[in-house]
Amino acid sequence: MSELDDIANEVSLLDLSNNHISSLEGISRFYKLESLIFRNNTISAVNDDFRDMPFLKEVDLSFNEHLKLVGDFAFFSLPSLERISFVDCSQLEWFGHRSVYDSYSLKEIDLSFTNIKGLSEHLTTYCPSLRSIILNGVELSCSCLDTWMFETKVVEMPEDNNCDYGEIKKTDICAPILIAHDQISVDEGQEIFIRCLALGEPSVTVRLFDQDDNVVGYRKGKNNQRAN
Repeated sequence: MSELDDIANEVSLLDLSNNHISSLEGISRFYKLESLIFRNNTISAVNDDFRDMPFLKEVDLSFNEHLKLVGDFAFFSLPSLERISFVDCSQLEWFGHRSVYDSYSLKEIDLSFTNIKGLSEHLTTYCPSLRSIILNGVELSCSCLDTWMFETKVVEMPEDNNCDYGEIKKTDICAPILIAHDQISVDEGQEIFIRCLALGEPSVTVRLFDQDDNVVGYRKGKNNQRAN
């Protein structure tokens, strides 16, 4: 074990704010970390960087303006995790329930001033200790403000929020969100690889059409499509 690893294993609070860091890779080397403050950096996604961090209690990723996606199992099975903050991550559009799967101590998720469009009711199933989802300044575009939010009383939202409670119907559907896609020009007959990432609840079905409206690609969930 290197001297750096020895030091990392003794750190309980780490503040890496304002450093233009574009990746969380290697953060799990800080095995005993309890609090990570990672404000105002340049990450675009959170994937499975927090694996095997049993002491981690708080993650503050606020003001990461390039952050668009929190992937499935991003905060998987973190037994001590209590709070996650994404305040002012203005491009963040989706936070799925699988992102915090089996983090049973999680009490608070702050999504204020993000571009979140929908939330899954399964958040409260996977995180039984969840007591607060903070959505200040968020305009949801799905059925999330229906029974499950009001009955569980985990959502904090001011009365003057722009969401219109009266127009929301009680369904289990969150409108699909297109996170990323490729725009490619090719010659006729050439094989191409098209990346399309779309998220929603239930799982999104992606179809690719040619100019004559014929289906040339089909898949459910997150997609990388190959077509001729």
